[in-house]
Amino acid sequence: MFIFQETSNNWFHLSLSICFREEIILKLLKEIGKKCFKSSYYSLIIIIILFSLLDLSVSHLLKVDNPTSPTIGKKIEINKGFLSPKDIIITNMYNLAYLNSPPPQIRPPEIKVLSIATLSAYSESSPIFIDNNTDFEDKANSSGWIGNGSLSSPYIIANLNITITNPSGYLIEIRNTDVYFQIEKCLLIKGSRGIRLTNVSNGKISENRLGNSSYAGIELRDSIEINITSNTINNEKGFGIYSTKTNNSIIYNNSVFENEYDGIFFTQSNNSLFRKNWIYENGEEGVTVLNSNDNTFIENYVFNNTWEGIELSTTKNCSFSNNTCIENGEYAIKLSFSNDSSLINNTLDAVALSNSYNPKIVRNNIFGQISLQEGGYANISDNSITFPGDWAIRLFRFGQNYISNNYIFNSGGGIRFQNNCGNSTLSDLYITNCTFNRAIYLQDSSNSTITNITATNCGDGFLLYYSENCTVDQIYLKDLSGSGCTIYSSSYSNITNIYLKNTSNVGFSLEESNSSYIDNITVINSSSNGFSASQSNNCTLSNMDVNNTSGFNMNHARFNYIRNVNIWNASNNGLDLYGINMSVFEQFNVDKSREYGVEIESSYNLQFNECELKNNQYHGIRVYNSGEVNFNSCSSYNNGRDGFEIDLCSNSIFYKNYVFNNSDRGMEIINSISIEVIQSAIYGNAFEGIRLYGSEHGTVRHSIIFRNAYSGLILVKPYEEEYSGNNTITRNDFIANGFEGSESQIRSDITTEKVSYNFYDSHREPDDDSDGIIDIPYLIGENYEEEEYYYDNYPLSMPYNIATIHYVTQPIMIYPYSYNISEPYYIEPVQVSGTITVKWLHSIDSFDEELTYSLWIRQYSWEAEENWTIAVDGITSNSYDWDTTSIYKGHYYVKVVASHISGINVSSVIQEIQINNAPPELTDFYSSPGLTFLPILWFLGVIIVSRHHRKHDQ
Repeated sequence: MFIFQETSNNWFHLSLSICFREEIILKLLKEIGKKCFKSSYYSLIIIIILFSLLDLSVSHLLKVDNPTSPTIGKKIEINKGFLSPKDIIITNMYNLAYLNSPPPQIRPPEIKVLSIATLSAYSESSPIFIDNNTDFEDKANSSGWIGNGSLSSPYIIANLNITITNPSGYLIEIRNTDVYFQIEKCLLIKGSRGIRLTNVSNGKISENRLGNSSYAGIELRDSIEINITSNTINNEKGFGIYSTKTNNSIIYNNSVFENEYDGIFFTQSNNSLFRKNWIYENGEEGVTVLNSNDNTFIENYVFNNTWEGIELSTTKNCSFSNNTCIENGEYAIKLSFSNDSSLINNTLDAVALSNSYNPKIVRNNIFGQISLQEGGYANISDNSITFPGDWAIRLFRFGQNYISNNYIFNSGGGIRFQNNCGNSTLSDLYITNCTFNRAIYLQDSSNSTITNITATNCGDGFLLYYSENCTVDQIYLKDLSGSGCTIYSSSYSNITNIYLKNTSNVGFSLEESNSSYIDNITVINSSSNGFSASQSNNCTLSNMDVNNTSGFNMNHARFNYIRNVNIWNASNNGLDLYGINMSVFEQFNVDKSREYGVEIESSYNLQFNECELKNNQYHGIRVYNSGEVNFNSCSSYNNGRDGFEIDLCSNSIFYKNYVFNNSDRGMEIINSISIEVIQSAIYGNAFEGIRLYGSEHGTVRHSIIFRNAYSGLILVKPYEEEYSGNNTITRNDFIANGFEGSESQIRSDITTEKVSYNFYDSHREPDDDSDGIIDIPYLIGENYEEEEYYYDNYPLSMPYNIATIHYVTQPIMIYPYSYNISEPYYIEPVQVSGTITVKWLHSIDSFDEELTYSLWIRQYSWEAEENWTIAVDGITSNSYDWDTTSIYKGHYYVKVVASHISGINVSSVIQEIQINNAPPELTDFYSSPGLTFLPILWFLGVIIVSRHHRKHDQ
């Protein structure tokens, strides 16, 4: 539902309560147009479209050309059934009636200088003094005044020129009457008071010109129901209008200006109406009201007064509506000890309230600050506020407030709560171009609710400072020259649905705030950390996206639970932890960090579950000088260096992790104690799958380690250091590790390591007793000086682990076979000729799917390592009868490749052979698959040599 609210000059304001996606805006305007253009009195003017990456916000003004139209003020309902939930992004309401407009230029009414001809229109008179009803009647009869003092025929005192030089004299003084009378169209100059009424009722003072009185143009005392209308009052000294203990007055359409003191001064005067007065250029306040209740100010123009425009003190239930009060020396309206006041639909400079309760400041256009001190229960809603100097709204010791639907722009700062402003609600606020200070700053304001805030192009965004138990929801902060959202020493906070973009400092900061709940945070393009948490314990952080920032930093905190966090393109570490204890991290996704995906230092008792670290420039995860840091079901892959680097750590468990395709090692464990790697898959890394350097009493078990380019696992003793080793490597599957042709499943030069019961796909026979243990131990290392060899004495014949990933084991070539177990580093090529049967053990597919095999050959040469030629392809059996007679005699390499339909190709260990066939017939050159170039080269060589010898003989 869209409601059109009246402003000034026949404009109606439409507030749009929801922001839509870009594609829905045309439907919205079309639907509004159908309703609005049914009346010929409407023309739709779009005054602003606020467009950003995620939302498109619109507000409209409708010009009513004929204000007498019967449709004015009615609600216009628009069926919102054409919208779907996905079109709505964020709820927000703005008051944009004077968006980005300067304060109105006010000109005082033209006051014509009295000429001699004008003075001749007045009858000169001496001062008038009336003391009671009877005296009034006598003076009327003797002076020829018309009327009889009744409501229908009041006494009329008119067209008199009363001017005296006595500074203490009264020009017209009436006392103790209740008859009806009018003083109109008189010229009252000098004296102490132009008109003084004491204990009078039913009087009307209209269209008079009063000036140069030494105390007041008009003074009311102990009177009731006095109407002061259309008078012009200016005094070199004194007040314009002075009232004490006078009730039910009407002050209407007067020009009160250039008085020495206040334009209008009321004390102990209740239930009066001030309407359409021009009050300006007075020496002190424009209007002062003291100890007075139930007064109403409507459509007054108050400007260029030396002090406040309007000041109320010790009042109750006073209201201000449709007034213009600007360019005064201090505040437009200042209220102190004034309760239940309301300011509605005004155009104002700064507004100040102190020691006041229940003020209502609604639908105003304010070109200054709203300042509230020592009070509470304020309602500040639907205002448009600008104040370049300082905070647009500032509260000090003013609690339990409702601040909603305000638009703040071009201000030094947005909203600041300071010292005991708690139990307040801030909602539906739009703040822009507040470049000096924060958009919102709450200090010592516990138990507050802040929802649906949009702030753009400000200094800092939002600060919650020493304010506990607050709820913050739906905050949109963009283009900030400082920090985004800061929660400092504000425990038990509930912070949800925060969107931060383009901040020059930290996106979201949580400091010294315990037991807080942080959910659904998005930070994009922060020049510093996207999220920073320090010394905050027992917190829950969930559903966070951090993109193009310095990453996610947390330090000196414990007992926190962090889940479902996505970090992209961090300029430093994706997740940086220092001094973090007893915390859980779940479902972290760190992608493309320029340093480490995760760096952990000096932290203890951490749990990481289901995290994904990928495409980071350095290590996926680096853990340094920490203990009891456990990783469960995590993936670290495609990183520029190691998947995991564990340095100076202890008592940590890595369980069911996937570590693959990293540019250095899968896992490097350095100088650490009691590190366990269990049921993990480590594969496709450019160097070792796992490297244990100077690490003791660790365990690698029940894991799958395959296709790592350099080695599956190596154990290294630090040079000349005392070292015990005692690492246990057991029940693992080592598959196709090492460079092609140089198998390196596991290597160790340490006698104290416990390596047993592992599966090596290149070492799968013989097992003559079928006990599942290969009869020949698997060589893992040697001591050259002592001529000792180290073995896994119980290598398994079949994989130990149930496959959770897809892999294919190496096909093991049985013939030709050139490995000598008794002399492992002496290889003599196998001599073959004619047709031979190449045999190999079937590869094992972890998903038990069909495999095919191919046989490849290349000539022995250091310069032709990649020039493999396929001899046969598509074999499903584990042998092939290969006719070698078409191949020229020489030294060759052969291998078998197992292939899966998915594109997985696994090669056997390369075997050396010596083919001893005689040179083939020339007619057979073309029958040699892929190798016909060899006899051709031989033939050309024979011809060249023969010609050389014949020429030499000649």
